[in-house]
Amino acid sequence: MDDYNLEMSVYEWKSKFVAGITAMLLALTLLKKKDILSDDHGLDHITNKKIVIPTLGERLAITLRYLATGDYLHSLAYGFRVAACIITRNTAIAIYEKLAPTYLAVPKADEWKRVTMEYYTKWNYPNCCGAIDGKHIAIISPPNSWSLYQNYKGFKSIVLVAIAGPNYEVLMFDLGEYGRQSDSGIWASSDLRKAFRSHK
Repeated sequence: MDDYNLEMSVYEWKSKFVAGITAMLLALTLLKKKDILSDDHGLDHITNKKIVIPTLGERLAITLRYLATGDYLHSLAYGFRVAACIITRNTAIAIYEKLAPTYLAVPKADEWKRVTMEYYTKWNYPNCCGAIDGKHIAIISPPNSWSLYQNYKGFKSIVLVAIAGPNYEVLMFDLGEYGRQSDSGIWASSDLRKAFRSHK
């Protein structure tokens, strides 16, 4: 290890992780400014002195790593030396509660008009307000669920349905339908269809 190069290892670290150091610091700063993450958010029930409570940056890193890779929580716990299942859930809930109204808001009428116009000018699709598709997300099915989650591809799943805009942005999504349902069945029971039918 005499020829150990620190700059090279930082470069390799950045290339292996989804979020680089700069993006991580930027996200942490944003979350602190908006008071999304506090030092004790959701952790006041922990009374065991042997449990190490990670810093805000570590909590964000664990949560982003989990969301980006889908790694097992036990693996994250060993890798970060913390109780990852508690930290990941609480941090993800805090981020969602604060950022969802801003970044996952249902588009208004003006936004739909812009999307329709951009689909026509950019892709030459008239009267198109979004491209819709679904994705089966593999899960371990809950006990006694029988074949509710069994899809036609041969594994258990829940379905994510999303509507994408002309610039590849997600306009709306619905998550959680049973994997056994067909595309039309998923659309018929989805919150997206209900929102369109009620003109919201």
